[in-house]
Amino acid sequence: MDSIAQDLYTAAVYVAQREDAEIRALTDDGVFSIPELAYAYLVGKEFAQRQAYEKGKQIKWKRETRLGSGPTDLVLEIPKDDGDTLVIAVEFKVRSTLPKYRADLRKLEAAKYGDQSIDLRIFLALVDRFIGREDPRIADIDAEVDGGTGKWKPDLRPISRFIQFETKTSSYSSPVECVVAAWIVGGSDE
Repeated sequence: MDSIAQDLYTAAVYVAQREDAEIRALTDDGVFSIPELAYAYLVGKEFAQRQAYEKGKQIKWKRETRLGSGPTDLVLEIPKDDGDTLVIAVEFKVRSTLPKYRADLRKLEAAKYGDQSIDLRIFLALVDRFIGREDPRIADIDAEVDGGTGKWKPDLRPISRFIQFETKTSSYSSPVECVVAAWIVGGSDE
């Protein structure tokens, strides 16, 4: 499953960089002007196209699917070789806050997909960060993973080393970059 998570992350990075270039060519802003659900849609479509082209798999991808306590941004159903289906639930955040990250992480942990198990849960964030500085949202999530808060501790692990790129936003006068951060949340339901 790590290779599928990496494939999804690669698609997410590609979409973020492509959208950044396209938006910057039209406006004074970059990728952070994209609505969260538009980003989820584009990542789902890019991932499905890559899986069809590279692996010959026709993926079902659904936006805003209710998985228990609320809608999940993206659900992917990937056919396995044995005839079963691999189910992936993904939550996205674009320029958001740590409390909203936590809410989505909790929602992913509690998500149920009817009779099927959820094989992979992914939290993906486009984090706006001032160039050359660490971002407290990433550090705080990592501290929670390490148990630094002493409170609720999600079971998280980064998909890979986070990729970042310089971008623009009219929200700040200082230069910013986009960090494409993604974690696998917990294990499967099985």
